[in-house]
This record gives sequence, C-alpha cells and structure tokens, in this order.
Amino acid sequence: MSNTKNKIKVGVVTAQIKWFGRAQHDSEAKEFKLLALTLGYEVAAEFSQKLDRPHSNTYLSKGKVLEIKQASEDMKLDKILISSDISPSQSKSLESAFKIPVIDRSGLVLEIFEKHASTNQAKTQVALAKLNYQLPRLTGLWTHLDRERGGSNVSKGMGERQINVDRSLLRKRITTLNDRLAKIATRHEVQTKQQKSKLNICLAGYTNVGKSSIMKEITGVNVKAQDDLFTTLSTTTRQMLSKFKPDILVSDTVGFIRDLPPDLIKAFRTTLASLLSADLIIHVCDFSDPNWEYKLRSAYQIFTDIGADGIPELLVFNKMDKVSTANKFYLQKSYPNAILVTTHAKEDMKALRLKIESLFQKTFIRKKLSIRQDNSSYIQYLYRNAVIDQIKYCPKTIKVSASMSSEGWKKFDKHFACIDC
Repeated sequence: MSNTKNKIKVGVVTAQIKWFGRAQHDSEAKEFKLLALTLGYEVAAEFSQKLDRPHSNTYLSKGKVLEIKQASEDMKLDKILISSDISPSQSKSLESAFKIPVIDRSGLVLEIFEKHASTNQAKTQVALAKLNYQLPRLTGLWTHLDRERGGSNVSKGMGERQINVDRSLLRKRITTLNDRLAKIATRHEVQTKQQKSKLNICLAGYTNVGKSSIMKEITGVNVKAQDDLFTTLSTTTRQMLSKFKPDILVSDTVGFIRDLPPDLIKAFRTTLASLLSADLIIHVCDFSDPNWEYKLRSAYQIFTDIGADGIPELLVFNKMDKVSTANKFYLQKSYPNAILVTTHAKEDMKALRLKIESLFQKTFIRKKLSIRQDNSSYIQYLYRNAVIDQIKYCPKTIKVSASMSSEGWKKFDKHFACIDC
C-alpha cells in the first residue's frame, strides 16, 4: 500500500487581499503549503481568491465557498486549510458548508508545534497555547470535551450552560499550565544565572534559514537540521568550538514565521527568554530566498514584540553558495557589518567564530595585574574567564595583562585582592 493512501487529503485556500501585492501573496501561499506538508498532509487541491476584504460570515465569497464545497466532495477531501486566521464564527460557517473540518493558520501552526514538542516544557507550552486557541471556539467542541470527562447524560439541549461549564474547566486547566510554566521559568532563571560566568549567544531568525546547521558547524555537536518547519521547539544549548575565554555557549531556539500566533509567543515566553538573556543575537537570514527582506523585517518585528530589540546583534546572511557575485557585492555594500556564509564551507564557519570572538573582545576591559606567586587561584580564574594577552613570571610575582568582561572583573575584584601595577 502506498503512503499516499494513508495520508490525510487536504485543500489549501489562500486569499489575495488587494493591498498585499502578488509577490508577497505567492510567498505566503508557498509557506502555508509547506506548513501542511510538514504535518504529512497530502495537498490534493489548492484554491486562491482575490478579495477587496474578507467576508464577515465566511471569510471567502459565496462563489468560492461553493467551488470549494464541490471540489471537496468530488475529491473526497478530509480537511480544508485556510492560510489566514479566521474567527470562530467564520470557521463554524465554513465547516457547516463543507461538512469537513476547517483549520486556519494559527490552528495549523499549533498542530505542527504539538507534533514536534518533545520536552516537558515544549509540551506544556503547546498545551497552553491550544487551550487559549480553543476557548473562544467551544461552541462546536463541547460534546468532545464532555466525552473526555466521561459524561453520559448530556445532550445538545443543555446549550449555553454546558458551554459555560466547559469554559470553566478550560480556564482552570489554563491556570494550572500557567503555574507549571512559571516554575519552569524560575528554573530557567536559575540556570541563566549559573551560566553568567560564560558568554551566551542565541541563534534566531525566520524558520528554515539554517540556524540548526550553523549551530552544528560552530559547536561540533550534531543537532537536527532538515527542511521541515519548527523542528526546533525547545532551546538547545551547546559550547562553541573555541579556545576563547570565557567559554561561549550557543543556543538555538524556535524559528519565526510571519504573524506568529500571539498565543504561541505568550506560551513560549520561557523558550524565547534565551533571546532576552543573550549577550549577542546571531540573526540568520537566508539571502537565497526571494522574500528575504520581508522575512528579515518579520524577524525584527518579533524581536521588538518580545523586547529583544536592544540586545547586540550580528546579522548573518546564509546560503551564499546560491547567490550571484553581484548580489554578494550588494549585500557587502548595504550591510557592511553583516557576515556572509555558507554552512558547509569550513572557512566561512571559522570566520563566523572569529567574528563572534572579536565582537566580544571589543567590549572587554584590559587590565595589568601583579599577582603573588603563591596566589595560583588568581591565575586559574583568569585562564578560565579572560583572554591572557601577556604573562611574565618574576621572582616573587606574576605580571599579567588580561582582557575580560566588566562582569568578569567584578567577580574577580569581589573574590580576589589584586594589586594593579
């Protein structure tokens, strides 16, 4: 039996709002189709419509609704996917017309997150986001929720009273999950404080731009990198391959997409917190993507939304092996502080590591110290946390010239009594 026969057949619907522009519409339609394929769906039909504005009752025009209804019956589709977020009432109207489930953009993204959630933290965050998504959509869900509770004497005639009961149960569950995430956030803060003796960088950017591949190359640790969306949901932290001191930790976090559902941003605040605690954000952009500028802006918008826009950033244009010489020249002129790389080019990855080191070293404070020979713990601290520019062993003292972060010097001054010379 072929795999195709086992797949869920779906129809994908995209609407061209007149002020969007054709290029952006095509990019968003392609991205939404990839979301469906990431879930393993078979995209059996694609529909598109140009609208002045969405229709209040069904989002789509009456003619388009009839067209999709007929096609779904003829092709025996299992679901209809809408590339935009639609209201609960619009979803209910379309499901009534099509007689099959209708999933909007946020609903589809939530399904993907649920599929890829592997850690307790990620599963909790997805569960919370799903409940917040379902809360205003309870009208068509109450019988399902009741079966989960084991009820046997419930009928649709209970109406609004039953819906209110279910809303109450969902809100209690939401409170429980929020409390659980608060405890996870507390543990994360403790771990972050423990890592403050090291430098922290975070890979960020639009989904599928090659962040995991870059992490693999600069840390030497094999992390999952494939052409699916949202394979990374939980923050993964590894040490960068470098003799630089202090050690540099690299974190890879969830990729962005346009209009990332607000419930997901809120639920994944602990995962995204790695951005807020970073000393440097490595913002990766796939320049070979025709819509790279739009996706770059989308990522910057999310940085702003979560409060990470004030953190130092290194812009990295990836997949340069697919780019012409003329376009490389354009990037170098337009983004002089960015670095251009191809992940499988060893010299590019070495250049990226050196660039990261140089950015940190520019912020370091250089001091000259005279340390007694019997105070070996001072020297050990410096070797662990500083760049030793020069060291000279004298009869009674050790002359050291070292560069270190202000935080590192504060800890040094707190724990050791040194003599500047």
